[in-house]
Amino acid sequence: MNQKLQNLFFLFLLGTIGAKAQGPVITAAGVNPVIGESFRWQYVLQSSVTPPTPGGPDVLWDYSNLKDSSINELINFISPNGLPWADSLHANIARTSSLSANYYIFYNTNDSSWGYVGASGTGNYYNHVTPSQLFAAYPLTFRSTYTDSVLVYIQNSIPDHIERDTLFADSYGILKLPDTTYTNVVRVVYKNIASSYPSNIPYGIFTQYQFFVNGIHSPILTLNQDGSNWDAEYNTRPTTLPLQISSFTASWQNKMPYLQWEAANTENTKAFNIQRSVDGHSFSTVGRVGVSGGSSYHFEDNYIPTSTVYYRLQQVDKNGQTFSSATAQLTVNSKQLTVYPNPSKGTIHVSVNGLTPVHIMIYDAIGRLVYENKNYSAAQSIATDTWSKGTYLVRVKDNEGWKDSSFVIN
Repeated sequence: MNQKLQNLFFLFLLGTIGAKAQGPVITAAGVNPVIGESFRWQYVLQSSVTPPTPGGPDVLWDYSNLKDSSINELINFISPNGLPWADSLHANIARTSSLSANYYIFYNTNDSSWGYVGASGTGNYYNHVTPSQLFAAYPLTFRSTYTDSVLVYIQNSIPDHIERDTLFADSYGILKLPDTTYTNVVRVVYKNIASSYPSNIPYGIFTQYQFFVNGIHSPILTLNQDGSNWDAEYNTRPTTLPLQISSFTASWQNKMPYLQWEAANTENTKAFNIQRSVDGHSFSTVGRVGVSGGSSYHFEDNYIPTSTVYYRLQQVDKNGQTFSSATAQLTVNSKQLTVYPNPSKGTIHVSVNGLTPVHIMIYDAIGRLVYENKNYSAAQSIATDTWSKGTYLVRVKDNEGWKDSSFVIN
């Protein structure tokens, strides 16, 4: 073989090796949480957790011998619309837990990252970070890195401390868990260093290993450092598809609130509790609709509100357990919110009994903000010809507060 051919062969070999070493690519669509999804975290006995092994390409992680503890946690991803402090945090998705009632964690998700922006609980508890504290930055692949510095606020507008985060995808390979085996897994080393504010004196370092695979919208395993020991929890595979609720709308019918919604994957659902609130924070159950096996449901509330009122749905599974709402709260007001034409023909108009201007936000089916105008006039048109097909949530704020509607692009 002459020298020129040898050089070409060598370059081809290097390219092949480099391509193999690249490993799988984790994308936002493959990992970011989606409104309406649920999963269960299984916590394990600390004594069964072995320390993380060194990173690298084509690693086999065998955690099939993890011993389950008695603690597990059901996580629901819901719309943040109407939740306490959600508007202040500019979140597009929220999370609830079966272990913490009335406690919400808020995220911002997009094509380049999945980040934590804050949390709220009962009473006046509220905190947030600026900018968002990232769990994943895409494309996520072998040896990709990300660092940031965020300000953490607690209950007020004065920064409490600074946190610096580092994400490093140190390896990829096969992961064995007690209930299944995953291929094309990427492991990320997450380090968080907290410093006092403003003197910047370190007071805490947190290390976590997260394992991601496309198609599962959360880490499938996390390892948390606890001194010289390690804790772990893993994502148990669901036996049924997660409940999905879409097109949840409120309108007037016979001078009373009339609710309509579409539901899919209802095999494990027994009924929907209808919950109502006058402040958007404290909800009470005012009715129940059983699951019929179909996809279309409705409820007429025998109640005439005199001011803003909010609604949400709550799932009741076949074991009798009640979980947090998997849909957005909706505002019903005396002034009608109209979106036309519906379905959209390339443009839409939004009107609230002719009131202008108003603050308008439009979200797609997975909770991403696709349009916002803080000074919208009903005379304006909104172009939708480049938007994807599906159902969109419209939120408008006028002098009565927020109100919601929806429209469809076919």
